[in-house]
Parts: sequence; C-alpha cells; structure tokens
Amino acid sequence: MKPETAFKLQIMPQLLKIPESYWVKIQQMTIRGTPDIFGVKSSTSVILELKMDEFEEADPLQLHNIAKARAAGAYARVVHPKIWPLIYKEICLL
Repeated sequence: MKPETAFKLQIMPQLLKIPESYWVKIQQMTIRGTPDIFGVKSSTSVILELKMDEFEEADPLQLHNIAKARAAGAYARVVHPKIWPLIYKEICLL
C-alpha cells in the first residue's frame, strides 16, 4: 500500500466523525489535479490534497486547482501527516 493511501485510510474515519459534515474519497487516478478528498463542513466546501510527507510537493496543476477552490470560498489545503492535527482542528472549527 502506498504511504499516501495509508494516510487517506487513517484520516477518513476521523473526518467521518465530524458533525455536520460529508466526506468522499476521490478515486480518479487518471485525471491529474483531482484532489484526494472532497468534503463539506457546515456549508463550507473542503478540498484536501494528500501528500505522504512534508517533502513531497504538490504539482502545479494541483496547486492551481487549490488556488481556484480557495478563490471560490473553499477550505482547500495540501496536507501531510505532520500537519494533519492542525488541519483537522481547523476543519472542525469551520
């Protein structure tokens, strides 16, 4: 199992327990730039691009899509395990 997949499997149960939220894993492996997780928390769209560690960079298309989502009002982030606790707290406070 890829480390990114393991990270996704680790955080999905946590996300699914957040009240007033909806979450789905995006599994379109052939479409570049598609985020790994899409959700809604208290009427705010949440887009998460998962990376296996802080050294793995998002590609330019992923960063472009995150910027577009943020400009439209979404909470959109590139996330790796080291910063996950902070991101999780931010999502819970939406």
